[in-house]
Amino acid sequence: FAAPAQAAQTIYVGSGSGDGQSADRPLGSINAAFKKARKGDVIVVAPGEYRESIQVSVSGVTVQGSVSEENIPLVTVLPPAGKGVSVLTDTTDTVWQGVGFHLAGRAAVVLRGFVGRFERCLFASKSPVPGIEVYGGNPVFQSCTFTGGTGPDALMALNGQAGRKSSATMAYCLFRDISGGAVLLRGEQDVRFVNCLFAACRYVTMRQTG
Repeated sequence: FAAPAQAAQTIYVGSGSGDGQSADRPLGSINAAFKKARKGDVIVVAPGEYRESIQVSVSGVTVQGSVSEENIPLVTVLPPAGKGVSVLTDTTDTVWQGVGFHLAGRAAVVLRGFVGRFERCLFASKSPVPGIEVYGGNPVFQSCTFTGGTGPDALMALNGQAGRKSSATMAYCLFRDISGGAVLLRGEQDVRFVNCLFAACRYVTMRQTG
């Protein structure tokens, strides 16, 4: 007989060192929650700053942050101090809600084969290179804000991977105060904008060939 399916669980993250089974016994990091998570689980993250390099390999998980009345995420993920590592590497179909990612140097968001989505998230960059790198995936960004950058490059770059193209969908997103552009298409990649707003961006998309 097949083993019965395990019920989905809610895992809590905050300023603590508990087992994550309740809001008053939270795990101390989002990475720790992903190590316990299974398909269908929900990770609830308390407001605050989290300095970590998040690695996601389990599918079917939803990460719930929160936003202010001004629609600004109250959960902020930053790179670990003094380490040039990614803020997030996700290779699955995670749903991210109400999380802010602060990018600098090589501390990028890296999405490989990613087919999940980001809802009401913030991507703030202080990097001269793309802070979001997509490889062979189909991410969806809904009601997200993209801002920053310190060079002429785009804030996001879409790349192919192992013969698979990348295609991103941006719906109801805000791109503002970007020193370069919004999206760089490396090769035959695609992006679709649905009711997005662009303010103080040098360009919306640029295609790089060769």
